[in-house]
Amino acid sequence: MRILIADDHALVRENFRDFLLREFSDAEIDEADSYPSVAEKLTRHNDYDLIIIDLNMPGMEGRASISRINAAHPSIPIVVFSGSYESGQIEQMIDAGANGFIPKTVGGKVMKSAIDLVLSGNTYIPKEALQSSSTRKQTGPDERKDSLSPRERDVLKELLNGGTNKDIATALGIKEFTIKAHMQNIFRKLEVDNRTQVIIKAIELGYKPDQI
Repeated sequence: MRILIADDHALVRENFRDFLLREFSDAEIDEADSYPSVAEKLTRHNDYDLIIIDLNMPGMEGRASISRINAAHPSIPIVVFSGSYESGQIEQMIDAGANGFIPKTVGGKVMKSAIDLVLSGNTYIPKEALQSSSTRKQTGPDERKDSLSPRERDVLKELLNGGTNKDIATALGIKEFTIKAHMQNIFRKLEVDNRTQVIIKAIELGYKPDQI
C-alpha cells in the first residue's frame, strides 16, 4: 500500500509516517511539503492508495487544490488533515472530492478507524463537526427526516459515528446484509444515492448522532 503524506512540518510528517508504518505493516510512504511537491509526486506516481494532505501548506488553495487533485486522480482517496476546522469548511472539502477530514487533535485509535473507513470506500467526517453543523443548519421539520423507521434511525446514527456496514451490524447485533437493506431504504427516503450524500443530507436535515 502506497501513501502520500503532505504537510509542511517535518515533525508532523515524521510522526505520521511512524504511525502509519506501525498500523499498516505493508505501507510504503512518500512525503511532500507543499502543493507543488504534491503535484510533482502525482505526476511521477499514479499508484497511490491514499493521499493525506494538510490544508495550510505553501501553495494550497483550499477547495480548489482538492478539486484539482480529485479531477486528475479520481481513483485515489484523499484525506484532509488539519489543525483547525469549521464544519462548513469540511463540507466544502467533501464536495470538492475529499473522502475524509481528520483533525490533527484526534488520537491514534480514531485516526486508524478513520483511515480504515476511507480505504474501504467510505467517507469520514468528525463527529463533533456533524453535531455542530446539524445544530447550525436545522431549519424545521422535514418529511424525509420523519420517514425513517426506528431501526433505520439506529443505522443512521452508527453511520454518522463513522461505522462501516460491518461495524453497524456488530453494534446493532444484526446481519450485515440486513444493514445493506436498511441503508437502501435510507437512501430512498432521504433521496440520495450513496453514503457520502447520506451524511451531507443528514446534516442538512438537522440530525445529531447523539440524539437520533
